[in-house]
Amino acid sequence: MAAAMSTKIRRAAVQGAADIDSVAAGQVGNLLGGLGSPSYQDRLAELYDFTWPVLKDVLIDRKAWIASVKEVRNKMAHPTTFLNDRDFSMTKYVSTSLHWVLSVRLFQAMRLGDELLAGAVDQYPDYRVAVRNCQVWVGDLGGS
Repeated sequence: MAAAMSTKIRRAAVQGAADIDSVAAGQVGNLLGGLGSPSYQDRLAELYDFTWPVLKDVLIDRKAWIASVKEVRNKMAHPTTFLNDRDFSMTKYVSTSLHWVLSVRLFQAMRLGDELLAGAVDQYPDYRVAVRNCQVWVGDLGGS
């Protein structure tokens, strides 16, 4: 959706709410603040696509990784029960993979090439530990 259209829709909705209740108008404006912006899933997909060439050993299949990140985020934001073993393994995997995804993305933003980054992270002992741990945690999840 184009930015101009998003703005127009947001203004119309806020004005419609304001005609009824000024407090509701502010709430409607807050709710529609992200209209026209990429979704959480779209942003995760972009992060995955950027960093997969460097982090092939840590990242699982794209769809499964995005679903795992979203599931962990939702369980943390809306806790309803204690974590079971699967949840615990998934949380450890997601937090570790996100650490590496965000770190590599920052280096990519500095215009360091993927080949250079892949070689550098592969030699870093903490990355090797992360790879082994992620393989165990993904195994705990029934993944490959």
